Amino acid sequence: GPNDVTFASKFVQTSVYQAEVGGTEILARGTFGTAKTKGWNAFDLNLRNPANTNALRVGERVLAFSDVGLPHILDPDTLDTFGVETFDGILHSGTSAAATLGLDFLGSTVDAFLGFGDSMSPHYRIMPSSCNSSKGGVATVASFRQNAIRGDIMVRLLELDIE
Repeated sequence: GPNDVTFASKFVQTSVYQAEVGGTEILARGTFGTAKTKGWNAFDLNLRNPANTNALRVGERVLAFSDVGLPHILDPDTLDTFGVETFDGILHSGTSAAATLGLDFLGSTVDAFLGFGDSMSPHYRIMPSSCNSSKGGVATVASFRQNAIRGDIMVRLLELDIE
């Protein structure tokens, strides 16, 4: 009925999660101190994105956010994972840092080669829709990237129509 509640859960199938399932090693370090089993941790800027901090339904998909990296796309009915959301290539997957912020001619190429990309904050703001609908609204989400050399921070705000 209209007051029924259902619950389903599933691990978000990130690439690191899939690589670690069934194994005994931690392959990528965590944001809050989890060290990987082998290799250097101090100089490794590649952080795991567990996509476990927040979720937002946007149309026919659910975005699963973390404190690191871009959100993952989930099917709202099956919770299957479909990969990382780049918003039609506006954002780039990788460590949330940049050598150049992509502002010069070769900046995006250099940043991609170094594994730098965008992160998106899992803490979004939902504002009422300006349309005459009783449902929906706009969720404002922020992405960010820090220049590894100068320390500048680039912030992008994206507005997503939600229902």
